Amino acid sequence: MAGISPTSVSTSTITLPGNIFKGCSSLRSVSGFFAGFPLKVNLKGFGFKDSPHLDDVSYLFAGLSKDIDMIPFGLLYHGSESVTK
Repeated sequence: MAGISPTSVSTSTITLPGNIFKGCSSLRSVSGFFAGFPLKVNLKGFGFKDSPHLDDVSYLFAGLSKDIDMIPFGLLYHGSESVTK
C-alpha cells in the first residue's frame, strides 16, 4: 500500500466496505473478501446497496471479530427489498 509505512499499519483504521463495491450491480459473492484484513476496521452500512444479486457473504470479515464493536444497521443491505434464499 502506497503511503502507509510499516510502523503506521497497526494503528491505521479504514472504513469498510466503503465505496469499494459502488456500482457493482452484478456482484454475487464477497466470500472471504476482507478475511484477515491487516488494518483496524470501522464498519459502515449500505456498502453493498448497488449489488442486488449478492448472495454469498460467508467469511466476509473472518478473523476481524476482535476489532468489531458492533454490526452497523444496513451493513449487508444489498439493494433488494426481498431475500430469495
